[in-house]
Amino acid sequence: MKIKDILKIESIIDQRATSGDILEFLDQHYYSKSKDDHIKYGDIHITHFIRIFINKNEDDSDDVFKERLNDLIKIHNQSVEDGSYYKKHPEIERKFK
Repeated sequence: MKIKDILKIESIIDQRATSGDILEFLDQHYYSKSKDDHIKYGDIHITHFIRIFINKNEDDSDDVFKERLNDLIKIHNQSVEDGSYYKKHPEIERKFK
């Protein structure tokens, strides 16, 4: 199952929209050596994404991937904490403060 499909299912179950920073990440491209093509992260199957992440973590020379992922997580968490996420998504009820 592709990452974008998993996030669609999650948004239905959680009754929450996927945050904009995550959607932006899904539109970014990853170069697949096996396909010799650039693929959007959202179109990558979750098992392949995990393999990419594992391989990138084992390769200390590629800190950019880890940095980008950590930055996205920080931005998302900060937007939830400061309330800006809820301002962008007024349809989501803020249940926790």
